[in-house]
Amino acid sequence: MGTDFFERQEIANRKAARLFWLYLPAICLFLVIGAASVASLVTLGCWSLYTKTSVSGGGVHWWYALWIGCVAAVFTLGFLLFEIYAKWRSLNRGIETVAVRLGGSEVSRRSTDPIHRRVTNVVEEMAIASGVPPPSVYVLEMERGINAFVIGFSINNAVLGVTRGSLELLTRDELQAVIAHEFSHILNGDMQFNARMIAMLHGVIRIKLWGEECYAQSNTDDGDNLVATVAGGLLATVGSVGVFFSRILKSAICRQREYIADAAAVEFTRNRAALVSALKKIGGLADGSRVRSPRVEEASHLFFGEGRGKKTLAILATHPRLEDRIRCFEPGFDGRFQEITAAYPTSWEQVTRRNPQIAALEERLRTASHERGELVASAALVPAVVSQQIGTLSPEYLNLAAAMLAALPLSLRDASGTCVGAEAVVLGLLVVEGGGEREAKIRLIENIVGEPVASHARTIMEELVGLQVELRLPLVETAIPALRHLTSSEFRDFKQAMKSLVEADRKVTLFELVLQRLVVHQLERQFAHERQRHADYFSIRSVQKQFAILLSLVAHSGNREASSAIAAFERGAGLVRSPRVVLQLTQRKHCSLKDVDRALATLATASLPVKKQVITACAACVVADGEVTVREAILFRLISECLDCPIPPVLL
Repeated sequence: MGTDFFERQEIANRKAARLFWLYLPAICLFLVIGAASVASLVTLGCWSLYTKTSVSGGGVHWWYALWIGCVAAVFTLGFLLFEIYAKWRSLNRGIETVAVRLGGSEVSRRSTDPIHRRVTNVVEEMAIASGVPPPSVYVLEMERGINAFVIGFSINNAVLGVTRGSLELLTRDELQAVIAHEFSHILNGDMQFNARMIAMLHGVIRIKLWGEECYAQSNTDDGDNLVATVAGGLLATVGSVGVFFSRILKSAICRQREYIADAAAVEFTRNRAALVSALKKIGGLADGSRVRSPRVEEASHLFFGEGRGKKTLAILATHPRLEDRIRCFEPGFDGRFQEITAAYPTSWEQVTRRNPQIAALEERLRTASHERGELVASAALVPAVVSQQIGTLSPEYLNLAAAMLAALPLSLRDASGTCVGAEAVVLGLLVVEGGGEREAKIRLIENIVGEPVASHARTIMEELVGLQVELRLPLVETAIPALRHLTSSEFRDFKQAMKSLVEADRKVTLFELVLQRLVVHQLERQFAHERQRHADYFSIRSVQKQFAILLSLVAHSGNREASSAIAAFERGAGLVRSPRVVLQLTQRKHCSLKDVDRALATLATASLPVKKQVITACAACVVADGEVTVREAILFRLISECLDCPIPPVLL
């Protein structure tokens, strides 16, 4: 991929602005057509009424039609804005409604269905390898075509949907290639763009549906329904015109990015054959990538393949032709597809991915030291390379993620798949990390969140104590999807329990801060229904105080000697390209974790170019001495997470 994460996000923002300016003239044309149609209809009705009741000559003045047209235009515009606002609020309150309305049901990691376990394993591997919180996984059980989609307003509330046909017909490598394609939409910013497009085009689609409902109702009622019939037919016709323009708009915007996502999937997995094979299976399947849900129109631009089926007109297609996508990787493809009829036989052996590299990494993780991380590759120690890894995936990180999941005790992985178990895992890790008597802290958990969580924490405590530091955050990541199912009051109690455990010994460790901040950051927006944050700071100078505090903590966390900390700080500060910014190292005793927490909250609202400089400087500070400790890696992960910059496990 030729651009880095920050540039891709800027491109996505520009595309969103372009959508708005393309949307305006389309809506104006739609309003003109709708207003003219309604004005003509009402004027005709008035003329008919006038000729029946009037005894004198005369007629309906032309300005009646103009006035009625203006009223119709205002009414239509108001209806569109109301529907857009209502859809936007609905999506913000629960983005999973898109998957549910398409016929999806959420997959539990405790499912005994092998194909369910396989897809959750693939998604978790991708999430850990890219530094993205695992999306909630929904399966469209009634759909026999091969397709998938991802939707969300941020990486913290993403939902990934996949059809039953994909799970039954694709091998693990093919499924991984399809999901890698969807993850590229998360990392490129396409996912947020897609969510905005659903809201903006919903009003137009709703007018068509409203007209169809009105027309259908008029045919079932008794009496003279001529007006209702004509009105319903007119609304449906005008709405169809709007849907036609919305399809053209989606087609113009969406096609090229599917080529980009295909290329990214091949880059992520380095398995070109798997993606090509998945595309060929779509071509050879009778249902292809078709989604039969009546809601497919509003979500057609989300899918891996053309959701409306193979016979969609080229000018209205949201995806390139299968033949063209395949020829990007197999130029000699003749356009012939082998017919696919039988389901792929999935067994438990295909749930997890095993190879010698993963086995070696798993053994290394199981025997890793609790005190110090191992040296990473020399290429990764270049700050610019570390920052370029943000928002990327690679086979090496996928292997490492698979090894991390394999190294986790099975009982802990199963526990993190339920609400109670996920709470017990997170709170149990805080019990293990902090000082003091563990039983007293478990009683504290019982008092705040209840006995079931406390009892579960006791059950898994010994395994949490023996868990390597490198595996703690991956375990927490696997618990996030289950924690999303907490009620607002349960989340409030859970958050209070985390705070109480952190403050129980009146001392906050770095891991306690990281764990608490990561969990709250990934869940807060869902439960607080926060709007998407916009940038408030556009230069390093406007946040130089917070930047200095953060960089100072990074320097002190990996260097006990004052001279080494100064050298690390200066290496990071030297990368800041602003002559008016002077960064000074804060002394260790004045660099509290609470100050760092406040600094991160401020830096989270900075612009993308500012965030890029912060990440690059922190990476330079971390690798200044040529090695990376687990403490430094965890802190860098916290920084990237709080700045919404997903980072692979590059420093582990």
